Parts: sequence; structure tokens; C-alpha cells
Amino acid sequence: MKEKLSFAVSVIFSLLPLIFVCFIISSEISIIIRCSDKVEGTIESYNIRVTEDEDGFEEKHYYPVYRYKYNYITYRSESLVSDRSFVKTMVGSPVTLHINPDNPKEVYENIGGRLVAPVIIIVVYLVVGILFLAAFLRRKKKIRELLEKDKPLFDKK
Repeated sequence: MKEKLSFAVSVIFSLLPLIFVCFIISSEISIIIRCSDKVEGTIESYNIRVTEDEDGFEEKHYYPVYRYKYNYITYRSESLVSDRSFVKTMVGSPVTLHINPDNPKEVYENIGGRLVAPVIIIVVYLVVGILFLAAFLRRKKKIRELLEKDKPLFDKK
């Protein structure tokens, strides 16, 4: 009974990260579906926000501000995604933007680019899971074989 409970708990806790990664992938796919129109725009500026963690370490987040035309209307919109490391694209540089046709202020520059890491995590997770399952089944089979060898034989009289 104790083995079954520990096995169930380990399965539940091992599935939680997988569920989290699946949530990330599903939200990215939702963005890809919603933001179906492409337009050319430029990076007008960057909004910088500074956050501080509990140790007092400050971290800068760079949010590009895009300028683009959609259906003959000029929009100016801040990205919903920041770049924490450094500004990769210069102000005034052209960019391809993906726009939500129902809400043209919702734009993404690198749509689908954030899918790579979660997909790699899932593949690694599945491979490791299959290896652990194979090892578990092999161990269980060996235990069963050893128990059958040591089983006393009863003669029916």
C-alpha cells in the first residue's frame, strides 16, 4: 500500500511541470491563432522598467514601442513581452509584426519563437520518463522472477 501511495505521489509531482509547460505552449499557440495578420513597422523607442528582487538586485526590462499602419490607421503600441538582457534591435529599425485583427493594438514581433524551449523541455521530459518507466518495469520483472525462484513448492497429496 505504501509503495502504491509513493508511486502515485511521484507521478502527480512529475506531471506538474509537464502541465505547466503545456500551458505555456497552449498560450503561445493561442497568440499565433489570434495574431494572424502581418504588417511592417518600426521600433519607435523602448520603455524601460526596473524591478528589484528581495535581495535588492535591480533588473531592467526593455519593452519595445512599435509604430505601424494597419487598415490605413497608424498605431503606436508597446510590446507585451520584454527583453531583460539588452536591446537587440536599434530604434528606427524595421520589424515584421503579427497583429490581432480584432484588436490591432495587440502585436507581437517574434511570434512562435518562444515555442522552442518548451517543446525541447517536453521532448527531454518524455525521453527521461520513458527511460525511468523502462527501468521501473525491468526492476519489477526481476523482482517477480526472484520471488518465483524462491517460492516453496507445495505437493498436493
